Amino acid sequence: MTGGAEGLLYGGGLAQLGKQLVAIVAVAAYAFLVTYGIAKVIDKAMGFRASEEQEHTGLDLTVHAESAYDHGVLGHGDPVTASVSSPVPATQKVHKQA
Repeated sequence: MTGGAEGLLYGGGLAQLGKQLVAIVAVAAYAFLVTYGIAKVIDKAMGFRASEEQEHTGLDLTVHAESAYDHGVLGHGDPVTASVSSPVPATQKVHKQA
């Protein structure tokens, strides 16, 4: 070693470990408080939550104007069978123009 602090496993005792624990708690508290402050500013400026109506309808449709799954999941979009091109049913007649 080059004269640095000796840790717990090298006979330095608990002093170095205690300093590191204090530093961990200080950094965690700082990070929490700064993040909390930023979140409060954002919440006041524009809010975090969508309205209850938007949540009920689904954020894919109300915010992004699209459906994440275009195969009828949760009643949105066309079912898979409808999106596949199928021949005209026999009961429906096709009129050709002359």
